[in-house]
Amino acid sequence: MDVLYYWKDVKADMAAGHIGWFRSSRGKLSELSESYPDRIWVIKTPIGKKGSVQLLACLRWSDKAAVKVPVVDVQSTIFYDPAHVQSMWFEGSDSDEAIEMTSKWLREHFSAAVRANFQGDNGIHALRGDTLRQLEKISQNFATRPFLTEKVS
Repeated sequence: MDVLYYWKDVKADMAAGHIGWFRSSRGKLSELSESYPDRIWVIKTPIGKKGSVQLLACLRWSDKAAVKVPVVDVQSTIFYDPAHVQSMWFEGSDSDEAIEMTSKWLREHFSAAVRANFQGDNGIHALRGDTLRQLEKISQNFATRPFLTEKVS
């Protein structure tokens, strides 16, 4: 099982050094943790394209902080390992074709999240089975680079 996470302020968070963790509700984190997730697939809304999403990154889930993080409520924090070999940015996922492909997939599987503008728990979902396989197939269209690089798409 993997996790889909909507990262609204990726550039601001990266610039502020918010690396290695995401906020979540306690209930959602508990629900996800019970299934032992492997990866976190990160999406965002491209500037000027409301209702569309871009596949940004795939990050390795971690049960504890893998890097130094500020004091956070661990019962409502999703941790990831930014230095793990499986933590990567997707290159080329910002093209119109790529955004349409990812957005179509998201609307098909998570239409309520799109309608709710990814607010709160609507921005975090479990990925399993065919839904996950379809996203993995979409991601194969993109080159990758290690997550711990400076350029943020």
